[in-house]
Amino acid sequence: MAKAKKVWGYRQDVGETIFHASVMKDAAWGEYRVKFFTDCAHMPQADYHTDDLDDAKATATAEVDRLAKREKRRAQLVEAAIGRLHVELAHDLSDEELSRCLGNCVGAHQLIPLMQEERERGLTIPLRTIDPDTAEALRSAGLPFPSWALN
Repeated sequence: MAKAKKVWGYRQDVGETIFHASVMKDAAWGEYRVKFFTDCAHMPQADYHTDDLDDAKATATAEVDRLAKREKRRAQLVEAAIGRLHVELAHDLSDEELSRCLGNCVGAHQLIPLMQEERERGLTIPLRTIDPDTAEALRSAGLPFPSWALN
């Protein structure tokens, strides 16, 4: 059985995350296979097959660029939500964006100290930054949950 040979690669580093695509030529079938990786882990559900090398390169480049752009946007949202938890920012971000950033990117054990720090600096914390899932995660973890976060 003949092996595929790598003919081209494309990579983008976003923070600590690496997005990579490799274009391989299958010796037996003569087709090009595009394989996608995130942090060196193969994502087989995203593999792509074509007979055209230019199509394979364009697909690899577009998908890696799309993933990198999404990761950069996620990092910006997290930085904004964590760094400035005040009303003005809350109006700039949708409820979904805030919830996703705070609920998925910040562990419950990190959220309360961040919010307390903001509170001590005299900033107003939007009430909607604590969603029910985050509140439940705090309770489950047995961490202190300030009453001002729910009022």
